[in-house]
Amino acid sequence: MKQILTVLILLICIQKVNAQSLSLFDVDASNFPTMKAKFLAFDTTGKQQKPGANVINLTENGIPQTINSVNCPNSPALLSISSVLVVDVSGSMVMPLGTGTRMELVKKAASAWVNYIPLETNECAVVSFDNLNYLNQDFTRDRPKLLDVISKITPMGGTDYNAAFINPSAGSLLVSSKGYFKKVIVFLTDGYPQSSPEVTKIINEAKRQNCVIYCFTIGIDAPQSVKDIAVETGGEYFENLKSVEEAENLYRKIQFLVRGGLPCEITWTSTELCKSNIRSLELAWQNKTSISSYSAPSATLSSLQVRPSFVSFGAKNLFSTTDTTITLTARNHDFSVNAITRKLGSANFTVVGTTFPLIIPKGKSAPVTLRFTPIDSSLKYCSFEVVTDVCPAFISGSGGFLGKTFINPTLKLTYPNGKEKFVVGSDKEITWEGISETDKVSLEYSIDSGNKWSFITTQASGLRYLWKNIPLPTSTKCLIRIRQQGTGNSSTPTVLTLNGHSEGLNAVLFSPDGRQVVTISTDRTAKIWDVNTGALLFNLTGHTDDVYSVAYSPDGGLIITGSLDKTAKLWDAHTGALLRSLTGHAGGIYSVAFSPDGTRVATGSADNTMRIWETNTGALLNDCKGHTSYINCVTFSPDGKRIATASWDKTAKIWNVSSGNPVFTLTGHSNYVWSVAFSPDGQQIATASYDRVARLWDVNTGSLIRNLVAHSDFITRAVFSPDGSQVATVSHDATAKIWNTSTGTLLHDLIGHTQIVTGVAFSPDGSQVVTGDMEGIANIWNTNSGSFLKNLVGHGASVTGVAYSSDGTHIATSSGDHTAKIWSIGSSVLQEDISDTVFSIIKSIPASQDVDMLQCFVGNARDSVVQNFVRNTGPYPFRVDSIAIVGADASQFQIVSGIPPFTVPDSGSYPVEFRFSPNSVGTKTARLLIITASDTLNHEIHGVGMDPIFSLLNKVIDFGKVEVNSQKDLLQSMIVKNIGAAAFTITRTFHAGPNDIDFSSLSSINNLTLKPGDTARIDLRFAPKSAGRTSGRLLIEYNSVGSPATVQLFGEGTQRNGQINVQGGIFPPFKCENEKIDTIRIKNTGTGSLEVYSAMVEGINSNDFQLLTPFTFLEILPGNTFLLPIRFLPSATGTRTASIVLRSNSITDTVFTLPLSGKSESSFFTTNVQKLDIGSLCPGEIKDTVLTLINAGIFRNTFHMQSPILGFTPTDITLSPSESLTITIHFSGQTTEGIINETLSITDSICGQQKNIQITGVIKLPNLVPQSVADFGAVVIGSPATIEVIAVNKDTRPIQINQPGGITPPFSFVSMIPPAGSMLLPNDTLRVSVSYVAKSELQNTGQLVWVSSVPLCMGYDTTELRGRGLSPDSVQSTVYVENISAQAGEHIPLLLKLSKSAESPAISKTDWHARISYNKTVLFNEQTNNVCVTGTPNSCSMELNGTYDGSDTLSVVPCIATLGNTDNSTIYIDEFIWINSGIVSQTQNGNIRIAGICEQGGARLFIPVETSTAISTRPNPAQNSMEISYGLREPLTVTLELLNITGKVEQTILRNQAQPAGQYTITSDMTGVGNGVYALRLTTNKEVLTMRVDVVK
Repeated sequence: MKQILTVLILLICIQKVNAQSLSLFDVDASNFPTMKAKFLAFDTTGKQQKPGANVINLTENGIPQTINSVNCPNSPALLSISSVLVVDVSGSMVMPLGTGTRMELVKKAASAWVNYIPLETNECAVVSFDNLNYLNQDFTRDRPKLLDVISKITPMGGTDYNAAFINPSAGSLLVSSKGYFKKVIVFLTDGYPQSSPEVTKIINEAKRQNCVIYCFTIGIDAPQSVKDIAVETGGEYFENLKSVEEAENLYRKIQFLVRGGLPCEITWTSTELCKSNIRSLELAWQNKTSISSYSAPSATLSSLQVRPSFVSFGAKNLFSTTDTTITLTARNHDFSVNAITRKLGSANFTVVGTTFPLIIPKGKSAPVTLRFTPIDSSLKYCSFEVVTDVCPAFISGSGGFLGKTFINPTLKLTYPNGKEKFVVGSDKEITWEGISETDKVSLEYSIDSGNKWSFITTQASGLRYLWKNIPLPTSTKCLIRIRQQGTGNSSTPTVLTLNGHSEGLNAVLFSPDGRQVVTISTDRTAKIWDVNTGALLFNLTGHTDDVYSVAYSPDGGLIITGSLDKTAKLWDAHTGALLRSLTGHAGGIYSVAFSPDGTRVATGSADNTMRIWETNTGALLNDCKGHTSYINCVTFSPDGKRIATASWDKTAKIWNVSSGNPVFTLTGHSNYVWSVAFSPDGQQIATASYDRVARLWDVNTGSLIRNLVAHSDFITRAVFSPDGSQVATVSHDATAKIWNTSTGTLLHDLIGHTQIVTGVAFSPDGSQVVTGDMEGIANIWNTNSGSFLKNLVGHGASVTGVAYSSDGTHIATSSGDHTAKIWSIGSSVLQEDISDTVFSIIKSIPASQDVDMLQCFVGNARDSVVQNFVRNTGPYPFRVDSIAIVGADASQFQIVSGIPPFTVPDSGSYPVEFRFSPNSVGTKTARLLIITASDTLNHEIHGVGMDPIFSLLNKVIDFGKVEVNSQKDLLQSMIVKNIGAAAFTITRTFHAGPNDIDFSSLSSINNLTLKPGDTARIDLRFAPKSAGRTSGRLLIEYNSVGSPATVQLFGEGTQRNGQINVQGGIFPPFKCENEKIDTIRIKNTGTGSLEVYSAMVEGINSNDFQLLTPFTFLEILPGNTFLLPIRFLPSATGTRTASIVLRSNSITDTVFTLPLSGKSESSFFTTNVQKLDIGSLCPGEIKDTVLTLINAGIFRNTFHMQSPILGFTPTDITLSPSESLTITIHFSGQTTEGIINETLSITDSICGQQKNIQITGVIKLPNLVPQSVADFGAVVIGSPATIEVIAVNKDTRPIQINQPGGITPPFSFVSMIPPAGSMLLPNDTLRVSVSYVAKSELQNTGQLVWVSSVPLCMGYDTTELRGRGLSPDSVQSTVYVENISAQAGEHIPLLLKLSKSAESPAISKTDWHARISYNKTVLFNEQTNNVCVTGTPNSCSMELNGTYDGSDTLSVVPCIATLGNTDNSTIYIDEFIWINSGIVSQTQNGNIRIAGICEQGGARLFIPVETSTAISTRPNPAQNSMEISYGLREPLTVTLELLNITGKVEQTILRNQAQPAGQYTITSDMTGVGNGVYALRLTTNKEVLTMRVDVVK
C-alpha cells in the first residue's frame, strides 16, 4: 500500500509540474530608452523554448512595445548539480496561505524541484529544520524516495537558521559538502530566527565549498541575514512568496540557470520616455505571462520643464494687458513645440509672440509669453497644453480680484460624488477633472455634511489621489471638498502657540500631510501636535538626554528621533507608541533621516559613524565608517540609493546604501561642514561650511561644480528650492542669500536680520523662503524678486527651526523660549468643488484575545501559533498595520511569523506565532497593541519562567557508519538527568521521523520517576535498510514543562563499495594519422558495487582528448571492466598532456586521476599563400611568380610539385624541419582569350599528404568600353555643334589611350581628356569632344574608333555618331540648359529654358518632351536620387515632360553639386520635341563648373578614379533592422537618409555628422518602416550616393 501511495504522489506531482512556464527577469535600464531583459520559456516537458519576436508580446504600463530583437543562444551541455532542499518545519507553517497552508505550498514547490531536475545526471537531498535539524533524505537519484520524504514533512518547533545551515549533524552545508557535483542549496522559511544566525560563518563555509544558496521566504519580507547569505554566495533571494505557481516558476528558472543554461535576451526601445513612475512589464507567450518592473533612471527621462508652471497675475485693471515670460527647457530630448492650446478656462489668457513649430534642442531653453487681458474683475483660471512631439507639458494661470465670484469654474470632483461606502482603514482613489494635471489642489473631508472639514492632503496633483487608511469616525454624512489654491494674501498671519516643553526646542517639523507637527527639545522629549487646534496629541518620552534630531517617514506613519543619549527611537505617529530603539552608537546622534520608500533609516553620530537600519525590524544593515569627526547631517538621495553625510572633519561623503561603502569623499572645505543636501533630481549636492563657502558638487563624479562665495561669516545651512533651480544659504553674518544653481550667480541678498540667521526653508511652490534668527524673528521673502514680504514676531528667544506645511499655508517655528508656533500665512481659494451628495464611512469589527505562553525553562524558548489570533466579526475586511509588544517584560516576547501588515477578510481570522524566552524565574507579562485602521486592540501576553529541572545529557547521538542490512547497538546510553529539586516522571519514550524505521529502542522507558540527581538510560539500535546518511528522533515525554524532549539520532548506512582500477591513456607517437583512438579500462577490483558518477577530461591540452561515450552514472559489478574509448586529436605537433578525472564510491581513490599523453610526429607543411592570381595578361604573354614552401613538420621531407600549365624550378624540393624555400613558378602564355582556373598540387613523400594551390588569371585584350551611340540631335545647318563622348576602362590593368580614329566629315575630332598617350587607370573615364557641322537636312552618321593598348596587345571599339541638319528658317526658338557654377555640396537648380524670337508662332499650352544626360559624379539629381533611365557608369540620362505655359523656364530639376571626376562637364540635351506640333526648336547644351577647388598645395582638383565614399547594406531585403556600412576616404560631414519612392524622407539615420576618414558600420531600426522599395541616400559636402533598399517582412 505504501508503494502505491508513493506512485500516486509521484503521478500527482508530475501532472502538476507538466505545464508551460515563462519568467522575465534581469531588466536592464542602464541605456534607457534602449531596454533589455532576460527571459526563460519552457514547454510542458520542461524543455527550454526559444520563441521569436513574432510570437511574444511585451507591454510597458499596459502599452504594447515594439520588440527590437530576441536572441536565444544555445546553452552548453547542462552541468550536474548536488542540490539540498532545506525546508522550515516550524509551527507557523500551519498558517493559511491562499486556499491552503504554507506547508502545502512548501511541499508542492519542493516536489516540483524534484520533478524538474533530471535525476539521471543529478542528485538531491532533503533537510528540514526548526530549532533542530533533520536529514530527511541523503543525496539520491531516486525520485519516488525524494517525493515520499517530502510528502511526510510536518511542522514541529521553532526557527533556527544556524540549525538550517551549519549545526551538526544535518545542517545543509554539512550535507552539501558530500555532494559529487556543483553544490546548490535551496532554503525556504516563513519565520524570523529565534536568535541571530552566524551569517559570516555560513557565508564562508558556502564559499569554501563553492556552494550557491538560493533563499525563499513565505508570507514575510526577507530578513537581512537571508539576503546577505543569498547574495554573498552568488545566489538570489525571493521574498513573500504567495502561490505554488510562483514558487514553481522560480524553481524551474533557478535550476536551469544554476546548471549553466543560457536565457534568451529581449531588447526594445521604450516608448514611455516621460513618465518617472515604476514601469510594469508583462511578457506574454502562448497562454503564459510573466510580470516584472523597472524604474527608468531619472537622469534619462525626457521632459519639457515649465518655469513657472502656474502664474498668478493677481488683480489687474480692466482691459489692461499684462505679460509674463515662461521658460520652456528641453530635458534629455529635442522638443518640437507644435502648439500651445488653451484647454480650459477663460479666454482672457492668451499665448502671444510665439511662432510654431518652436524647436528646442536638448538642454536648451526658449521663452513664451502668457498674456492676461481681463474684461471684468471676476476670478479667472486658464490651463494650456504645450503640444510637443515627445511628451506634453502644461501652463496654468489665474487672475482677478480676490473675493470676486469665479465665473465658469472648471474644477469638478468626479469621485466620490455621493452614496459610496468607504471602509475605515481601506484605501480609495479620489479623482477630479477640469484643471491641468500639474495643478495642485487640497483635499478635505467632512463627516457632518460640511459643517467641519479636515485635511486629507494639502498638496495633490495628477487629477487623482490615493486616500490611504481612511480614518475614524464612521458617518453617513460624509463629503469631499477639493480646492485649487490661489495666491496668498498679505494680511497679518494668525498664530497658534504650542506650550508644553520645559526647556528650549531644537527643531519643529510638519508631517507629510500637514496635519501634525512634531517638536523636539533639550527636555529629553518629543511632542506631536494638531496643526489646526494646537492640541498636544502625544508626548514621546524615553530618551535620557537632549533630543537633537527628528524625521517623519514619507507616509507620515512613523517618526524617528535622535538623541545625545546615543540612541534613536522609532515611534508610531498615529498612536505615540514607542516601536523600537536603535542602539549601538558610541556617541550622541545629531542627525536622522528616512529613505524615500521608508524601509530604511540613517543615523549620524558624534562617534564619527553613520549607521543604516531596517525600519521594520530595527536590524542594523550597515555601519559606515570613514569620517574622523562628528557627523552632524545625513540625508538620502531622492532615489534612495545613496546617502550624503556632513562632518566636522571638513568633508562630506557620498555612500552606497546597499553596501554601506563610501562612493566619493568631497574634499575642499577648510572648516566644519555643517549641512549637506541633495538637489530634487538627485544630480547635485550642496554643502555649507564654517569656512564661509557653500559648494555644489556632481553626485555622479564627486567633482566640485562651483563655489558659492559671498558670506562673511560661518554658513550653517544650504537648501535647494523645490525645482532645484535655486539654493538658499544662511550665515552668522545675519544674512541669507539665494543663488542660481546652473551658474552659481548670487540672485538675491536677503538683508533684514540683525542677528545670526539660524534656519531657512522654501515654500512648496518655491515662490517664498522663510528665515529665522537668534533674535526670535522669522522673515518671509519673495524668491523671484528677493523682496521682503512679512515678518513673524512673537518668540522670546532664538528661532531654532523653521518649516513650511506641504500646502504652503502654514509656517512652523521652534524656539529656545520653550515654545513652537504655527503661523497661518493665508491662501486664497481660486476654485473649489464638493461632492454632489453625501457618502458613508463604515467600520469593520476587529477582535483579538489574550495569549498564554504557558511555562518555559529560563534560557530556553517556546514558540506557539495562536490560531484565529485576530478575528473579523464584521462584514468588511480590515488591515492590521502593526502589533506592538510593550511593558516591562516586553523583551521576553517576540512575534515570529504573522507579522503585519496583513488584511483580515470579512468573517475571517489570521494566526500569529509568538515566542516566549524568559530570562528569569516568575510570571512575565506584557501588553499586545494590535493597531488596525479602525481600532487599537489591547490584550495581554503572559508566560511563566521556570528553573530547568530536566537536562538532556546527549542531545545528539550519532551511530556513525553501519553496513546496510546489519545493525549497531548503543547500550545504556545516558539521555536524561534530573537537575532540579523535585522528582519528575518520564511517562514514555518513542521514535519519530524523519526516519522512525531504521532507529529503534531495544527497551522503552515507561513511567520512570527520576529523583533529583538521577539519570535515565536507554538501549538504542540503528539498522539501516539503505545506503546514505539519515536521521530520526527519540522523543521523551515527562510530566513537566517542555515535554516532550528530543534527542537527535544520526547514522549512515554503508555498502561494500568496489575498488577502482584504471589503465590506459598513453597514445604511441604517430606520423601521418590525424587522430588516434585508445581505450581506458575501468575495472572494479573490490567486492562491492563500484558506482562511477562522472568522468571528465581536464588539463592544459584537454581539448585534444575526447571521450567518445561520455556518461553521468555507471555501475560496475565486482570483477567487471568497463571500456571507455577516447580520441586523441592533437591540435599541434609534439607531446600533448591532460588527465581524466573519475569520481566514484571507491573504497579508496574516490577521485581518481589518470594521466593522458600523446605525441604527434607530423609531416605537416604549409605555403605562404593558398591562391595564386597571375592577373590579366595579353594572349601569348608569359609571366613568372613565386611561392614559398615551409616544412612545418619534424622530419626532413621531399615535396613534389605538379601542374598542367605551370613550370617549376625545381619540381622536387627537399627541406629540413622548419626550413623554407621560395620557388619560381613560370606561366608560358596562352594564345586564346579566356579565364585561367588551374590547380598546383604539392605532395610530401613521407605521408603522401597533398595540398592544392588554386591558380587564377585572365587572358584578354584591353577592355575600354565606350558609349554605343553619340547623337547630336537637330543642328542648324552651318552652325557647329560639339558633344562629349566617353569610354570607361573596365580592365583590371591601366591601359594606354591613343587618339581616336575613323572620324569623317561632317564629324571631326576636337580634343580628349586625358590627352593621347596617357595611362587610363581601371574604372577611369576617357572623354573625347567631337564636332558636327550639318550641310543639309539629311540624317548624317559616322563612327569614332577607340584605340587602347597594354604592353604586347591592343584593343579597338567604336561609337556610332549621329546628327541631322535643321534649316535656319525653320528654327523659331532655342531650348537650352542654363550654365551652372557652384561649389561642391551646394543645392542648385538645373534649368531647362526656352528662348524664342518675336516671329515665333504661339506655342502656349503645347506639350513637350526632353531627354537630358549629365555627368552623375558632379551633379546629383535630388528628384530621382540619380536613378538613371539610361547611362554609362559615370553618366545619367533623365526624361522630362511638360506643357509650355508662357514662361521662359520649361523645367526646374533640384540638384546638388558634388566633387566628382572633373570640375567641368557638359549637360546634354539628347532630344527635345514639341508633341503634336510642327514647331521646331534648336537645342543648346549647358555646362556645370565646380567652383572653389584648389589646384595646388591642398585638396586635389578632382577625384581621378573613385569617389570619397562607398556604401553597402545587409541584409537586403531588410526586415526589422539593417546594417549599413560605408567608408570615407577623407574627413566629411555626413547625412544618411532613407527615402520612399516619392522622395519623402522616411527616416533620418545621421544628420550633418562630422566624421574622420575611416570605415563605419551602424545599425538602423527598421521596425517602423513598412514593406516596399526605398532609396538609402548618403550626402556629404563632396558628393551624394544612393542605393536601392527593399524592405520585406
